[in-house]
Amino acid sequence: MSKRDTLNELGFEDAIVFDNPDYDKAIIGTTEDRRVVYSFYKMVECLTEEDGMSEEDAIDFICYNTIRALPYWPTGPIVMYDDIEGEFQDSAIVGMSSDDEPIYSYEKVIEKIMQEKALDYDGAADYFSYNESYLPSSRILLMNEKQIEFGEEVDKREEDQNKTE
Repeated sequence: MSKRDTLNELGFEDAIVFDNPDYDKAIIGTTEDRRVVYSFYKMVECLTEEDGMSEEDAIDFICYNTIRALPYWPTGPIVMYDDIEGEFQDSAIVGMSSDDEPIYSYEKVIEKIMQEKALDYDGAADYFSYNESYLPSSRILLMNEKQIEFGEEVDKREEDQNKTE
């Protein structure tokens, strides 16, 4: 199952996605405002592996033909520059958007709250839903990471329950 099929199953059939070239393998999640998030580095891999471009040509192509077009789509996709070197101080930040906004992983935010507040997964999710100020207002929240990556919904509560058994 392609990641686009998974997006459709999750109710994102109207989301704007990149078509030409197809960066399906670079989709890493969605946002609260229903935008698709792509990994810049996985986009480069798509072009080098599938189209035979050099890494330098792929980066130039993406920067010139894709990133420059993003401002024309206010609800279009987001390209994330991954935190590959662990440079961000906040462990919940997984990258930066092409507009220099921090991108937080929902799963990592929940894990962080679980550690800080000594809560289980459900308690941390409830805490976050009632305390959105836990994160800065100028941010992007990456959602549906596991569902997109594995092509199926993953119930975190079942995983936690299996760990305690």
